[in-house]
Amino acid sequence: MMRLPLHLVPLMLGLCGCAGSVTPSNDDDTTPTDDDDSTINDDDSGDDDTPPEDLDGDGFSVTDGDCDDSDPRRHPGASETCSGIDEDCDGLVDEDVPVVPLPPGDYPLAAAAARFPGPTDDGSASYGTYLHQIGDTNGDGIEDLMIPSVLGKLVFLGPFCDREYSHSEAVATLETTEWTLGSTYLGDVNGDGLDDIRLEGSVLFAPFSGTYTWADGDLILDWGMATSMQAADLDGDGYQDLVAGHYGYDQVVFFAGPLEGPILDTSTAAVVTANNPQGWVLRFGWSLTTLVSAQGATTVVMDGADRIFLIDGLPSPGTSVATQELPIPQLFQEPTFRVGESIVSDGTDRLCISDSAPQNPEAVCGTLAELDSGTVAEWFGPPLEGASRWLGVTPELWAAGGPATEVDGERFAGRVEVRGASGTWTFSFDSGDPNAGFGQGIALLADRPRNITWLAAAAPFEDIGEPGGAEGAVYLFPLDAPPPPKWR
Repeated sequence: MMRLPLHLVPLMLGLCGCAGSVTPSNDDDTTPTDDDDSTINDDDSGDDDTPPEDLDGDGFSVTDGDCDDSDPRRHPGASETCSGIDEDCDGLVDEDVPVVPLPPGDYPLAAAAARFPGPTDDGSASYGTYLHQIGDTNGDGIEDLMIPSVLGKLVFLGPFCDREYSHSEAVATLETTEWTLGSTYLGDVNGDGLDDIRLEGSVLFAPFSGTYTWADGDLILDWGMATSMQAADLDGDGYQDLVAGHYGYDQVVFFAGPLEGPILDTSTAAVVTANNPQGWVLRFGWSLTTLVSAQGATTVVMDGADRIFLIDGLPSPGTSVATQELPIPQLFQEPTFRVGESIVSDGTDRLCISDSAPQNPEAVCGTLAELDSGTVAEWFGPPLEGASRWLGVTPELWAAGGPATEVDGERFAGRVEVRGASGTWTFSFDSGDPNAGFGQGIALLADRPRNITWLAAAAPFEDIGEPGGAEGAVYLFPLDAPPPPKWR
């Protein structure tokens, strides 16, 4: 057997790395990224046998999932508080905070659990006018809230709890060129399980983050800014269809699903116009809503001349004229003015319609079958003065706001009334500001994890006591009323 010369042994041992008892000169056991395994030039931090450092002393390092190693209150397993901060590092905020719901009764403004004061960098009084329930845009089972403001339409995600919310907490801002009455709740248009949003003449697919304009839409109408828009499966084929109205065009356009874009072409759509022998623009399509009941799908459209039209199902491509009307004289008191300026539905069967007559504002509610036969199930009128334009409805609740209200001789700067199977809730603005306009925007939000429904009510003319004047505010009240199951 050949023997290796003795003067070559140290060299061969160093090359093969088999002399485990030899420590290289560069491995000094003090370099944090050195795994100290006696391998030359090995600075593999993945093999470091030094435990990760817990900088805030809460027992968790970044490696252990600590989302803020400078704050000992934040770590996996921490208790969530109503703080707007993700304490348990699961990516959700305030999700486990209990909320005490309000049983039916009469409540002051102080009963609100959450308050959204308007921005203080503009003196305009507009915060919360035309509030919108925009559905569940992030898939957590809680319907989210859109608050119109001088900054744009601000998107706030639930869950909500007992604290004040800054406008800077909005996850998205929708920049708009017009105030709109039409609902922005579309439902899940693209079938990904998240509810999508209308932004003027376009559709934005959830989730949302940042600032958006109409041109950022995932689906864009090629004929201008829509005044109102809804989505529903009108023909029962399993795909959402899109309905858009524009009173300046005196038409409502139906786009059959599945929707492909981003540009929606009216040349292949169904166009419905009003029965308008006089020839003037009747604001047909100024507001609309859709219902999908056991009897089929129906679109309900205002035309601006005290007429409400019903359009059944999904019309065939081409142009047609709407002829089926609700019996307005049997439903509303005379004189009437802009019947249907606000039309809201629960999407399935229940419907509320406004009448904005200055001397006799009112709102009528019922199932579509009831209203079609001239029967009113719920009526909102005086003392809820001005109640006609501010409405909300779910399969369990009716709601109306009266921004100028007098009850038993006592003047309120607004009052909101919610009626359900278990009783009636009333909320009065009693803070002393006589011009707050409380109830001029309302919305009902389903909170399915907590099994409650939130009432959102705006006081857009409230002087919140900040520089710049009356910026307005929005208040949230937790109602002891189970939310309906998600329907679209």
